Amino acid sequence: MRRIVAILALVAVSSCDWQADGSQRLEGLIPEAQEAVCAAQEVVALEVGEVTGDSLAGTWALKKVGHASIAKPVAMDLTITDLFLVQVPPDRSVMTWTFCDQAVASTSALFGGTTTPAALQADLALVPLVFPLNGSDTIPGGHGVWSWGVQGLPEDEALPEAADDAQLWDQDGDGHPAVTVEVISPKGHRYMARRERFDLMPATLSEDGQRLDGDFALLAVEEHAYGADNPLLKTVAPMTPAAEGNTFSLRRVPPGYTCAEVRAAREALFPSAPEVGGE
Repeated sequence: MRRIVAILALVAVSSCDWQADGSQRLEGLIPEAQEAVCAAQEVVALEVGEVTGDSLAGTWALKKVGHASIAKPVAMDLTITDLFLVQVPPDRSVMTWTFCDQAVASTSALFGGTTTPAALQADLALVPLVFPLNGSDTIPGGHGVWSWGVQGLPEDEALPEAADDAQLWDQDGDGHPAVTVEVISPKGHRYMARRERFDLMPATLSEDGQRLDGDFALLAVEEHAYGADNPLLKTVAPMTPAAEGNTFSLRRVPPGYTCAEVRAAREALFPSAPEVGGE
């Protein structure tokens, strides 16, 4: 069994150094986004401790980074970063992803950029994504359909148009249709459904058993708004997924690790997640 001992790390909750692509720094954000990211900053000491394992079985922190673009009303590129806590049982039969956080960064100074409120983080975590494995230390690939605020909807059907559609679900229980996301600019809250479809590419555990990096194909990111507390947020522009540059990274963490710890340690866990595919 291989063993790695992580040193004591200083990390920041809602770190000012963390952006949705994990490599850009805060200087590239508009002032409103800087305030949103830094408002809850709190430096804490985090001791990851001993992490053991030489197979895919175990507990993992996962960072998934996807890219998309919007043409209208303002052309912009988006970087969508998701954090998950992943569990793989000893038989390596399945991989279960529990949602921890999402942030969307935009290249526009006028529009785009979202964060997930704590209530939504907790409620999305109750509906994990599950991918079959083959008992080896390789992720064989897998198809993901990840929906927010909608249930029982076939993958090939469009998101509901009406706020009272029976397939919408007030998933975060706040009395608004579907889910509520916080928009950085223009500032406000949008009540919306969201569905993402993606295919994981095959990826193999590193030789030291502590990491796994891979690519995924982002097939679609669909959103539909059913209202907002800011009139400018009542419509959602269609997204075009990027054909390449979409990556996922797993880092081994101790058993019993929590989403709160993943969020707090994101910079320590993923200081520079590599570009896996392409040039």
